Amino acid sequence: MAKASIFGSQKTVHKLATLLAIGIAIFLCFWKLGAAQVEDWDEARRGMNALGMMHFNDYLRLYYGLEPDGWAAKPPLAIWAIIGSYKLFGVGELALRFHSALSVSLFFVVFNSVLKQVLNNQFRVIALLVAASMSGFIGFHVARNGDTDGMLLFWLWLGTWALFKSFRKEKWLLLAALFYGLAFYTKGAATFLFLPGIVLTIIIIKPNWFKPKSGIFWASLVTYALIAGSWVYIQAQYGHHNLKETSISTGNSLSQMFYYDVIERFSNENFDPNGRDLLALFPALDTTMGIWNYLFFASLILATPLLFKRKVKATFQILKDNPLLLLAVVQVAIICCIYTFSASKHRWYLTPFLPFLIIIMLVVFQNQAKKLKGIIWLIGGLVVVSLSIRFNDVNKPKNLLALEFEQVFNYMQPTDTVYFADNPRQAHRLYLSWHVGVEKVKANKIKSAEQLSPNKWIYFKQNSRAVNKDHLMLFEVGEYYLGLSKK
Repeated sequence: MAKASIFGSQKTVHKLATLLAIGIAIFLCFWKLGAAQVEDWDEARRGMNALGMMHFNDYLRLYYGLEPDGWAAKPPLAIWAIIGSYKLFGVGELALRFHSALSVSLFFVVFNSVLKQVLNNQFRVIALLVAASMSGFIGFHVARNGDTDGMLLFWLWLGTWALFKSFRKEKWLLLAALFYGLAFYTKGAATFLFLPGIVLTIIIIKPNWFKPKSGIFWASLVTYALIAGSWVYIQAQYGHHNLKETSISTGNSLSQMFYYDVIERFSNENFDPNGRDLLALFPALDTTMGIWNYLFFASLILATPLLFKRKVKATFQILKDNPLLLLAVVQVAIICCIYTFSASKHRWYLTPFLPFLIIIMLVVFQNQAKKLKGIIWLIGGLVVVSLSIRFNDVNKPKNLLALEFEQVFNYMQPTDTVYFADNPRQAHRLYLSWHVGVEKVKANKIKSAEQLSPNKWIYFKQNSRAVNKDHLMLFEVGEYYLGLSKK
């Protein structure tokens, strides 16, 4: 019989602890979600893509402002989610990020279920709290950002949950294929980074699936191919085909999706300033994992002599008997190699793989807990410190830009038009498009304020010499001015 406590049986205590851990993660996902300013590049771009689709009532092609988007070419599932949030909440930072916060919240529920295969109740709760304390989940570009990575994380791990279900009942494999297909519809070719580890694990655990008579396995492959292929077909038939070729545009949306998002990102050393740094993985892990980065490497050091005491065959058998641990080892090895030699080294590329690092780390500590007396208390103390840091970060969002635009909008009417004298920052353009509408933000540049009629707006760099500021009421937004014509 389970031991009783003031909260009931030990089983009840573990359930309450699990709910508390998931609740903390969800709280950190949503707390002051709409308070931080919009980030340039990906987040602002997704917000603009959603406005463009809504303006043209075209949900199969991407637009930036009133023009076809010659840079972004990913499938639109996350953008469709932003559109739904725009319609539900109205345009703004909360609507832009809601799909990400919701996706990462659901990821924690799925992650808890997956962890049951390798961790006991105590370490499973610790794993959830460790993940909740990492900026790699609750931070930039993931749960608290309007980009695609939070949703990608959810679909990939929901697919992994179904995959492990299929090791017992093969029919679950069809559902795994569906979820991995939805991951493709979220971030396109980025999904391919996750698949080699899945395939290798299946080869080791279920080699019989590759035989011709394994109907469900081949049907699952066809299901995934049809889902991913449907977007390729849509872009081939209906995508943008006459885009202006630039350093970041190939001329049509289909080749853009694969050439720019795959070949360029992983082969062009000029794509990323860190592209030639073969040690970039370590600062990336340090940024995304925080203090857990050091405990992960400590766990590897601890495990190394234990592995040398066993024969290779015995170690392999242990992994084969623990498919999740096997998958974790395979996925970590693959992503470390790819990340090291890839030309593009954005730290959020690691996000879908961070749960595997947590699994490896805590499996080692769980197995050595009796020998390492006090390890639970050490990890518990670090969880408290790390969660406190994470709460402090989300509780004090960076919002200067949002406040600057709030001052502008006290004067700018929703019917006003904004003209550009200089190329705008993407976050600036999104704020303006939210307020006056995407059709009122003019991409065609004008040379000077003298071309403006009264009560029109001009956007230009503060150090610009081309704009006469004499007849303008000026508002600072970052390193730019928004000027209201008074003449």
